[in-house]
This record gives sequence, C-alpha cells and structure tokens, in this order.
Amino acid sequence: MRIPLAFLVIAILGMSPAVADDTSDCFSPSPERTLKGCTNIINKKASPNPLRVKALNRRGQQHLNTNAFDSALADFNRAIQIEPQGSQAHHNRGRAYAKMRKFDFAIENFSRAIELEPKSLYFHSRGTAYFSMQRLEDAIVDFSTSIDLDPKSQFGYFSRGLVQGIRGNHQVAIKDMTETINRDPRYQAAYLYRATYRLATGDNVGALADIKEAVRLDPADTDARFHQGRINTSLGRHQDAIADYTRVIQMKASSPGAYLNRGILYMRYRDFAKARSDMERSISLEATGVAHYNKGLLLALLGENTLALIDLDHALRRTPDHPHSLYVRSLVYERLDRHDEAANDRNRAIELLPALGTVVGKSDALELIGNLRPPGATVPGVSSPTRPPVPAPTPANRPQPKGERRS
Repeated sequence: MRIPLAFLVIAILGMSPAVADDTSDCFSPSPERTLKGCTNIINKKASPNPLRVKALNRRGQQHLNTNAFDSALADFNRAIQIEPQGSQAHHNRGRAYAKMRKFDFAIENFSRAIELEPKSLYFHSRGTAYFSMQRLEDAIVDFSTSIDLDPKSQFGYFSRGLVQGIRGNHQVAIKDMTETINRDPRYQAAYLYRATYRLATGDNVGALADIKEAVRLDPADTDARFHQGRINTSLGRHQDAIADYTRVIQMKASSPGAYLNRGILYMRYRDFAKARSDMERSISLEATGVAHYNKGLLLALLGENTLALIDLDHALRRTPDHPHSLYVRSLVYERLDRHDEAANDRNRAIELLPALGTVVGKSDALELIGNLRPPGATVPGVSSPTRPPVPAPTPANRPQPKGERRS
C-alpha cells in the first residue's frame, strides 16, 4: 500500500496541518500572532507535551515583554509542571521575578536552571540579579563562568567590566570593555564606560576617542553626550564642553546636570547672567546640594550675600559636611559681620579639607574656590581629532549589565 507523501510529512512532523500553522504563528515576530498561535497550541488536546511547553514558554515571554507578570508566571509555572526538568521555564520564571525586582526568587530559579543545564546565558542572568542586589563578588563569579562557557559572547565581558568599574578596578574594567569591543565593535555602551574608566586612570586621549565613538554610534544618546562634556571639561576643552551640554539640553530639556555643568563653565568665564539662568533652571528640575552650592558661590561672587546665604544653607542641609559650602558660607558670614558663625564654618571646612587653608585671608578667595578665569579670558575649545572608520551603529543599553538573551 502506498502512503500519500503529504501524510508522511505530517506524521514526521508529529502534528496536524492546523497545528503546523499555529506553530508558525506562535514563533512569529508579531505579538498578536504569537499570543494567538501559542494559545491554540496550548489549548489543543492533540498537542504533544514538548510542543505545549515550548508554546507556554513563548507565550510567557510575550506576557513578560508587556509586564503582564501574573500571566507570564502562570505560563512558566504550567510549563514547569508539565516538564519539571526543563531548564528554559525555570530560567524564564527567574527573568520574570528579576523584572519584578524579586531577586531572591529570581536567583533561586536561575540556580535551578543552572543545575539542570549549566548554560552561559543562565549564569549571566543570575549574575545580573546578584548585581542588582549589590552582591558584586557573586556577580563577578557568574559573569566569569558565563565567559568561560561562551568566550565568543561580548555580554559577559561587558557586564563583568561594569562591575569591576563600580569596584574601582579601572584597569581590569578597561580590559573587559576592550574584549567586549573586540567581539562587537558596535557595542556603544562599552565605548562609553571605557571612556569613563580611561579618564579615571589618566588616559585622557583614549577617553576622548572612546566617548566620541560612543556619540558617533548613537548620536541620540544624551548620556554619551553628557559624559563627553565632562571629559572635555577635564581636558580643559571648555568651549567643546559647553557645546556638548547645550546639545544635551536641546535633546532633553529636563536634564538638570547639563544645565548645572554648563552654568559652572559660564561662571568660570564670568558670564554670570547665563550661569545664573542655568543654575536656577537646574535647581528647578532637581534641587541637589551641589546645585545650591554653585548658585550660592555665584551669588557670593555677585555680592548678593543674603541670597547666597539661602542657597548655601540649602546646600548644607543636604550635605552638612561639604567643605566648600562651609567655607564659602564663612566668607558670606564675614561680609554680614557674623564673625563667630564665620569662624565656626571656616574651622570646620579646613578640618574637612585642609587645602582650603591656603585661601584664608586672600581677597580673591571666592575666585580661587570657583576656579574662575581672569577677566576677558576666552573659552578654549579644540577641534575633534580624526579617527579611523568603524562599523555602522547599533543600539546599546545601560547602566545594568546587559545582553540577556531570551531562551
């Protein structure tokens, strides 16, 4: 007896034509088709359990993408009930708990997935959970294991480098970011963080090259442009830094740090009107101690002592042991003939930062503390160096360890 070819194909696949269509939908890139196709597979009595488990994992991932946590957990739980030894569902359930910031449950599930199948991805996911709990040593161990299991992947190197940078191990962090870039020259976040670490180690030229590459790879990334402004400031390229902060503000008007840093540079070059406007805008967005300190310093430079005192008081309420705020307030107290309070602030400031003793009694103490340039000084800026071409840009995420792929 000859069996029709179509029947043989269906039998080999182990499913009916309708189930085959559902499978195509379940694993399609369309969220609507995914939910519909996976649901059909899950609800069909004829669906074999291995296929049903795949559909539950897939539908659960889709629920997780939309933060439908209860629905996602229900699917992962059911997948585990059907196939208790399946590592994927345990990993996915860990991802759900991690996204819900229930990191203890996340680690428990990631650990179970690792017991069942020690995959690089699973160690990376658990390392990310440890990172979120500030368990940095555990995170490094897991990221290192992830690298050992998949040396070609950039994600483990990037995440481990990020943790090493947080711990202050900048040279080690630079090596990991370099390994990341070697594996993916378009990994924008790796350039951004390597720039920060290079600046911390005194490699100003390398830092500038890296931050420019980060900006080139993602011109819309305000974080990269903001850090470029900080690096240009550190290198004395103040005109370029002002341009960087201005661009950040144009792209994201609610950036208090960009207003504050640009205002500080305006103050250094005695453009007090622009400085005051920027500092007031920064404080309206986020009233930090450092913002109030700089505005208090500016007002003291302008001779507006009563107003300066208000801002300095605000600064010291937020950071009571900030030596510069204490010293500037001591100078303002002297102007207001409040000599005992001035002496108390001055003594405390010098106790906290002995270097401030070098400006005691100097008529230009405020200018020295504010690092003001001489009257008429021009704002320096250097044209950007040329660099070799690099591949086309791709998006990258920050600041957590990234690269978790879905299983």
